[in-house]
Amino acid sequence: TPVVKADTVQKVKEVVQIEENLSNPCTLNAVICDGEAVVSRQERVSGLNEGKVSILKKVCAERKIEGAMNCWKTLYGIMMVESGGDCTVKGDYLNGVWRSRGCFQIQTGLHKITVSQAEDFQYAARFALNYLVSNGYPVLYSYSVRKYNGWGETTKTYLAKVNEYKSSIA
Repeated sequence: TPVVKADTVQKVKEVVQIEENLSNPCTLNAVICDGEAVVSRQERVSGLNEGKVSILKKVCAERKIEGAMNCWKTLYGIMMVESGGDCTVKGDYLNGVWRSRGCFQIQTGLHKITVSQAEDFQYAARFALNYLVSNGYPVLYSYSVRKYNGWGETTKTYLAKVNEYKSSIA
C-alpha cells in the first residue's frame, strides 16, 4: 500500500466531490479539445493493438498492481488522451523546444529522461505507471490521474476523457 501524504488526502476528498458533478464538454469525435489529443472511435480502436496491450499488461503485472486489468486500461486511457496512441507525437512547445514526447507525452527536461526513452513505448508506460503510483495510484485513482496531467480545473476534463477511453474497451 502506498504511503499517502495528508495534503494528498485532502485533495482527493476535493476530487471525489468534483467527480460527482463532472461533465465532459469535449466529445471523442473532436479533433482537438483543450490542447489534448482526441480522436474518433475508429482511430481509438486502431490505437489499441495487441502489442501495446501486451506491454501495458506486462508493466502493470511487474508492479503487482491490484486490479491489473484496470491498471492497463488506465494507462491506455492516458496514452489515448495524451497522444492518440502515436508515440512520435511532440507536445508542449515552448521557446523553440518540444518539451513533451511520445505516447505518454512525458516532459523530458522536467523528468530527466531522453527523447528516445520518452518515445520507447515500454519505457514510457513504466514511467507513466511509476508516476501514477508515486501519486497514490491505485488507491487514489482520480487524484493520481489528474496529477499526471498537472493540476487545476483542466485536469477534471482530462480525467473524464481518460475514463471515457477506459470504458470504451472490453
